[in-house]
Amino acid sequence: MTAKEEDILTDKTLLKKGVAIDRLLKNIIVDRSISPDSLLVGDKNAILIAARISAYGPEYDTKLVCPVCFSHGRHEFDLSEVKIAKPENLEALGVRKTPGGTLIFETPKAGTEVECKMLIGSDEKRMVQQQKNNKKLNLPESNLTNQLKTIIVSVNGISEKQYINSFIETVPAFDSRYIRSTYQKCVANIDLREEYVCGECGASTEIDVPFTTDFFWPKR
Repeated sequence: MTAKEEDILTDKTLLKKGVAIDRLLKNIIVDRSISPDSLLVGDKNAILIAARISAYGPEYDTKLVCPVCFSHGRHEFDLSEVKIAKPENLEALGVRKTPGGTLIFETPKAGTEVECKMLIGSDEKRMVQQQKNNKKLNLPESNLTNQLKTIIVSVNGISEKQYINSFIETVPAFDSRYIRSTYQKCVANIDLREEYVCGECGASTEIDVPFTTDFFWPKR
């Protein structure tokens, strides 16, 4: 990252539209044939972490809320310690991978065969936009069902969207959680969990590294 990329990250118009990070990625990826929208979410996260480290160093100081006593404090994460969460053994999970890269497995309660695709940047953007639309229209949050509607491409071999949506609206909660959990175990990503010791209550908990404004806009 250079001063040119800093201009992107401070451009009020780009920030308001929510496209500053995508514009940043387009600038720093040398191969212009690669679009951030086509990157797997895990790869996109890895590039962002590397860009942050190269620009401002691995020290990431940000605000946190203790999940035990809810007190507010600050914590410094070491981004150089971030690890890659590799996929688990697909055969052991009862998952088979198709030539097209999709994942097929059976739900334990209803015995339904679901086929899931791996999320890419454009999928992530659509889910974020859906959340914004729901909030604007004062509709209830539907993050979990939106995720399922995005990753599931067929149910029992049927790829018709209406059929998939109907399945998602009626799938038992146990199977819904199983689908999301199995999917997470099958894809590579950046492991952003780190131990946090609260300065107020002394509780030690494992938390996800939060992406706040301090990530690309550090105060120092």
